[in-house]
Amino acid sequence: MNMKKTIKVVRTVLFAFVFFCLFLPTIKAQEYIKISLTNGTSMEIPLSEIQKLGFDNVITSIPEQQVLIAKLMMKVYPNPASELVNISYTLKEKGNVIIKIYNNTGALVYEITQGKQNEGEYSCQWNTTDVPSGTYICKVQQNNTQTVTKIIINK
Repeated sequence: MNMKKTIKVVRTVLFAFVFFCLFLPTIKAQEYIKISLTNGTSMEIPLSEIQKLGFDNVITSIPEQQVLIAKLMMKVYPNPASELVNISYTLKEKGNVIIKIYNNTGALVYEITQGKQNEGEYSCQWNTTDVPSGTYICKVQQNNTQTVTKIIINK
């Protein structure tokens, strides 16, 4: 092996060592699991909720009383939209509800606090006349649960 190749190998090994020593300890554990539903929406469930599930001796079954039920579901329509977007959501329990919409750079462009709401179906509208065409992310939060979906604005 010539000297240039040896130096290149040593640099690569040193870079890998420095990377793992400096950056690996800062990697955080995943806090949520994202589930995509067949109706086009998705929901995020805290891993702490999933970890509460108990399993019996058969690995493939979950005790009936501990099945994880979606606490929050959302649908946006029309999608794509041009002026108004209807945001419908269903709550399975009472809780504080906040709706946030972000643009494609992650900047918050709309937020509404719905306050404490009981179990049931609710809806609100987002007037998009002040935002440009593009892709937006709508997040509905209730207590420790949130669901996220994509909204496309075409003007």
